[in-house]
Amino acid sequence: MEYAGRETGLVSGTVGNVPRKEEVREHIFGTFGSRTKALHWLNRPNQIFGGKTPAEILETEPGAVENELVRIDHGIFV
Repeated sequence: MEYAGRETGLVSGTVGNVPRKEEVREHIFGTFGSRTKALHWLNRPNQIFGGKTPAEILETEPGAVENELVRIDHGIFV
């Protein structure tokens, strides 16, 4: 998958493939298309993250947020 000029795929569990928080933030803004929509998604509790916000999860598990963005990009809703 491509976003913001970079090639990427689903993040595996290995440390070498976990994206940096900055890369995930760029992906968030690219996925939602506006700062307002991106911030709304980031700060709203999400069932996929056990009721935590994506912003909370981004701090400790950027790969989990990246995986959810890839699902959103592809229209896969769980």
